[in-house]
Amino acid sequence: MMTPIAWKPVTLAVVIAFLLGAGFGTARVHQQFFCIPKYTAEQKKEKLLSRFIAELRLNTEQTSRVKKILDAKTEKMEALRAEIRPRFKAIRMEMQQEIVAVLAPDQRVRFYTMEREWEASKQQWRSS
Repeated sequence: MMTPIAWKPVTLAVVIAFLLGAGFGTARVHQQFFCIPKYTAEQKKEKLLSRFIAELRLNTEQTSRVKKILDAKTEKMEALRAEIRPRFKAIRMEMQQEIVAVLAPDQRVRFYTMEREWEASKQQWRSS
């Protein structure tokens, strides 16, 4: 004769596994999308200037003038980014959590895959 299954421990184990999965999944999404390498304003400016020089084939005078423009505006742009970034991240995380809550487990896996693909394409765009 077979032993009956004790459903309470099985149910508890499934719930704990689900909660751990959701917690680790949320942590992974946060790490994947919000722990992007940070460049200093100076590094961003130099990277942009180099790209302009290479792709626009700037001459020496143009390079000098463009550099002065970048120097003058970089600080203002960084201040604006610093002001907006925390609000943007909070809204984005809230949106992701709400979407994940609506999805079935298999859909969550696909959602996280889609998010990673999007992040990879964004990183590729940033590095070009």
